[in-house]
Parts: sequence; C-alpha cells; structure tokens
Amino acid sequence: MKYLIVLGNGFSIDLLRHIGRLEDYPLTNLLSYGDKLRWPASDCNAFISFRHTPNLWLLGVRSNNSAERNTQIVENIITCANAIQMKKRETTPAASVSVGDVYLNAYKELVSFLKFLFIQFDQEITISSDVLSGWHWADFLKKLNADENVTQVDIITFNYDLWMERVLTTLDIDFKTTVIENGGGGKFSITKPHGSISFVHSKSRDVSGFNINYSNEIEILEGVESDFTLEMDNLKRHSPITPLIPPAGDSSRYKLTWAGKLKEEAESKAKCIEDGDKVILCGVSYWHVDRNEIDEILLNLTSQCELAYINPSPPEALDAVLTSLFKNYEHYVSTERYAGGQK
Repeated sequence: MKYLIVLGNGFSIDLLRHIGRLEDYPLTNLLSYGDKLRWPASDCNAFISFRHTPNLWLLGVRSNNSAERNTQIVENIITCANAIQMKKRETTPAASVSVGDVYLNAYKELVSFLKFLFIQFDQEITISSDVLSGWHWADFLKKLNADENVTQVDIITFNYDLWMERVLTTLDIDFKTTVIENGGGGKFSITKPHGSISFVHSKSRDVSGFNINYSNEIEILEGVESDFTLEMDNLKRHSPITPLIPPAGDSSRYKLTWAGKLKEEAESKAKCIEDGDKVILCGVSYWHVDRNEIDEILLNLTSQCELAYINPSPPEALDAVLTSLFKNYEHYVSTERYAGGQK
C-alpha cells in the first residue's frame, strides 16, 4: 500500500500549537512578524519597513495589520507580478524594470522576506524527541514507517520550512528529497513544489552583502536544479536566486526551472497512486490564484483512492471538488480523529 500526503500551512501550525509556540510564530499572518525579523546585513530588526522594503510598505504592509489585510495585499502583489511578467515575456524579450514598478519590486521584497523569516524560525525552534512526545503526527509517521504493508510514503509539501524534515530525522525515519536531493533512502520521500529554505544556490555568499536586487525581472526565482544543493544548516546566506514561490504564486511559469521540475515530480507522485491507496490532504489552502496546482494533483489521482482531508475549517469549494472527484472521500477536523482518536 502507498500513501500520498499533501501538506500545507496547517501541518506547521499543528506542530507549533503542540509545542506551545504558535503565538510566538504567527503562521497565519507571517507579515505581522515583519518588525521582528532581522535585516540580514545588519542583524537588526524591522525587515519590513520603509527603510528596507519600501515597495511592500507603500502597498500597505504593516506588522499590525490583520491577517485578512496582509493576505489581500499579498494576493494583489502576486496576481499583478504574474500578469506583468507574462505580458513582458510576450512583448519585450528583456525589458528593464524600474524601481517605480511597485508591484514587481514588492514581489522581490516578499520572496526575500519569506526566505529569511523561515530561516530565523528554523534557528529559533528546536525539534527534539521530548518536543514530539505525544504529538499525533509523530505517532502516525512512526506507525507508517514500521508498517511492512506500507511500501511507499510520498510527501508533497508546499511549506518552505524544514519542520517535516527535522521531524523525520528526530524520529529516525530515513527519507529522500526529490529533484534537489539529499542522498537519503527509505520509503519516505519529500517533494517541495514551492521551494525550500534548504535549497542553497551555488553562488551564495556571506549575508553581510545582502541586498534586494531590483535590476532584473522575476529571474531572481529562476535557475535549474543543478544550481542548488540541499543543506540543513548554515542557511543564512545571500543568494542571487531565491528558490521560493510565494503563497498564491504560479509555479507553472517556471517550467524549465527547479520549480518546474518539482511541479512535474509532484504530479508524478500523484499518478503513482493506485485504487485503494491512501491520500491525505492536510491544511491545504484553495485560493483562486493557487487552486490550479492543487487541482492538477487531484486530477492525476485515481478516483478510487481512499482520500482524507484534514482541516478544521475546510474551504467549501475544495470540499465540493473532493466530493465530486472521489468516491472514498472523508473529512476530519484533526489528525487525531483521522488516526482514531476523539480530540
């Protein structure tokens, strides 16, 4: 039997809630951490500020904004950046971008913010056996690893953080990463279509020279998989390419890049699922601007798989899609209930 586990932000939220750190690290409103995140070159607070990220600031991003307000601004930035980039590629082969192009430059600021935000989170949060004790996800992963009837566990995560990798390592579960590989083995694999803070570019350099490059287009996200190595430590470095696709970003625009290869790998994992195999979706969003990627995974699954969706507040649209596509669809409000508990 094979398992396919598709993870969104809900997995990380669940982990931080278990260890009592969710209030310290607001995963539902990342930009609210903007005044606490340190600017890499100076190691001083206020990454999000008119001084350091003027375009995000002019568009209204503030650390005291509500999650809804910041989410709307981010969605506007991504939507506009996608449209601008597609238009430029159709009409001008290498048009320069002025600093006044607020949305495109805000996109670049956002990507850098996300990279160093999750690097800082990773440095400040330690995953240990004691921390994982009693956590339902840890128990569930250990059971899958020990079950001889489970031959393959493929994890597709849209999270940039390394918490799944660190959880598996702490549990002594061997795993391999796809496309940008870690040299691991075993029946667990991890695929990260939106990138990872562990993808380190070959031309990375000391963070003391960090700046946001406004001189090119969205090529700051591009590069082929051979340009990167996978590392788990010493991640706070300055790189000419930032391998992250922002929330609501569209990885389909990067077909020949690292993102395109990871997108293909995720779809391939879905195609490997056979009738009766298990599929788990946990904490996956379904915004109109990113639902295409989720749909592509779902459409590559057999309708006869056993699909469970774990989310305390499932989007109605995704619930309707799952109901329409899968005969064996079940919804759970928590992983504990999926695993047989009552919480």
